[in-house]
Amino acid sequence: MTRAGTAKRGFIRVFCLLFPLLLILWVLLVLYPNPLRLVTSVQRLVDPGVDAPAVEAAAAGLPDDAAAIEDAVLEGIPYSYDWQAYGMPWYFPTVREVLEKGEGDCKGRAIVLASVLEAKAIPYSLNTTPIHVWVDYEGKEQTAVENQQASFYRLDPETGERSFGLPDINPIEVFDTFWEGFWDPMPAVRKAFLLAGVIGLTAARVIWSSEARRMRAARKGKGSPLPAPAGCQGWSGEADALLGALPDGFRGWKALSGARDRDAALKAHFEALGKMKTPGAELARAYLTRSREIGLKLVSSGVAARPDDVNGVLTSGFYHLYGPINDFCR
Repeated sequence: MTRAGTAKRGFIRVFCLLFPLLLILWVLLVLYPNPLRLVTSVQRLVDPGVDAPAVEAAAAGLPDDAAAIEDAVLEGIPYSYDWQAYGMPWYFPTVREVLEKGEGDCKGRAIVLASVLEAKAIPYSLNTTPIHVWVDYEGKEQTAVENQQASFYRLDPETGERSFGLPDINPIEVFDTFWEGFWDPMPAVRKAFLLAGVIGLTAARVIWSSEARRMRAARKGKGSPLPAPAGCQGWSGEADALLGALPDGFRGWKALSGARDRDAALKAHFEALGKMKTPGAELARAYLTRSREIGLKLVSSGVAARPDDVNGVLTSGFYHLYGPINDFCR
């Protein structure tokens, strides 16, 4: 094997071994361009950072009844998902960040309520369930999501006691709530990049795994499992013969990627392809048709805002010559 072949084999092996990590890193990069925000959020979940001085002025104008204070906090801080307020799927803010934004989800509202109760010296505890963060106090009415059975982490700031438990909550409810706050409010551009990266990495993993198997078979002297016809280079020649000839004037990706007449050349290529009856032409037309349907579905379902976004991800992010939403084979 040549030095280039050895290097290629080593690269493929490393990529396949690191594929799960690369997939996780891509998802993390799309969801958290600054991963420190996620680390900080986890730290604040354990130590929320109640900030009584930040709400002291507002607390002075509120009654001394905990339930009335909670009503005032919920009314003064409209609910919004973390995607909408902070541009990430899950974030635990500080009290001052919530007050500055003027909106927030259960975490932001809970930390502000706890700070007001702290300022007024009203006993309380902070509770965390798999889908909710809430404040408990004497006389608080329990609900389906705000009850001790659903909580897995409880912090009593007065004593500093921390308690953990197995939450009694429906897993389906956990998933539905997570999905509602994760996918629906996610910006369309983030969705497109997330899906494009996952699909691209998975496709590379499949292709290079196949290539690795082929290279191993070649090293063992097994060659191609298909008989090589005369004048053909192994199985690739047999595949070419089965698929049929390419349209006249065919130019590959490298030749077209920087060509000034790329659009005209692509149009001519697909017009010729549409008149051919070979298995390869039929397969190509079916691929184009299905790709267009998938691209349009991304737009109609709200994953992408418009067709240009879908085409842009493929042409700019993955260097395709053309996007899937086109008029080449309609």
